[in-house]
Amino acid sequence: FFEEVSYGKVTFSGDSEGWYVLPQYGSNYCTFTLNGGLWYGCNTSQMLTDALSVIPNCARIGTNDIVILLIHGMGTVGLSGGKYKYIAATNGFFVDVIAHEIGHDFNATQHAAGLDNCSTYPVGTNLFNLANTPCFLGRYTDGYDTMAAANSYHFNMFIKEKMGFLLPLKIQTVTNNGDYRLKRPETPTNLVQMIKLPLGNEMFYFLEYRTMTGFDGPGTPEVLGDEARLRQ
Repeated sequence: FFEEVSYGKVTFSGDSEGWYVLPQYGSNYCTFTLNGGLWYGCNTSQMLTDALSVIPNCARIGTNDIVILLIHGMGTVGLSGGKYKYIAATNGFFVDVIAHEIGHDFNATQHAAGLDNCSTYPVGTNLFNLANTPCFLGRYTDGYDTMAAANSYHFNMFIKEKMGFLLPLKIQTVTNNGDYRLKRPETPTNLVQMIKLPLGNEMFYFLEYRTMTGFDGPGTPEVLGDEARLRQ
């Protein structure tokens, strides 16, 4: 996934260990259960401390850039705590969840929100002031972005720029009417893949041209629709 969406700039290497049994019951780490007894409201700091206490030669684990802990019994599908990622082994061990949590490590990228309830075109130029529109900001509601919820599509091009995947030569800022050529974001190119439309006050609309290619295509492992798999 990351090799494709970064245009070959990101690859991973590493290894795995486990399974190991944490020394305390779920009730000692978490505050309540849902969904058939899965635990929520968990103290991940204590989980990490106890996990490192039972993993042999745990000192080398901390030398990795990213450490993913799969936790049986935890219901929150994914949590990011710096380089340590806490993934629910039962209902969170999916490409989209893991890619989402790792995505936070690229230039401290946050979630891909969306403007909900926008039935017409009411937003205008001030994206921070929605008081006179029916729209409201939804934290995870960009349906075509892995930094939102429940899909393994490509990151949007604004996020790719922030992550360092999209070079300046592939970005065009447009201030005049005209015809412009925009290449799809799914495959490498040296041509323009994102158009910025300035709105003033350092605000922009960002245009991209999605096609059903690669992880944006029908073979992507997880697609939009599972509202239960929201991340934190």
